[in-house]
Amino acid sequence: MRLRLTRALAEMPGTIALNTLRPLTRDDDRAVAALASALAATLEFRPDHKGTLP
Repeated sequence: MRLRLTRALAEMPGTIALNTLRPLTRDDDRAVAALASALAATLEFRPDHKGTLP
């Protein structure tokens, strides 16, 4: 369930998603932390920087 919620955050507008994903990068659940880190990195470096995944 927590992984699904983490993935869903990537669909939110960039600033909201990043502000929520960043703390999750330090989550005790390693899968959640890894996914949050990858999604945050993707959102930060997208050329259009709209904050949604393709």
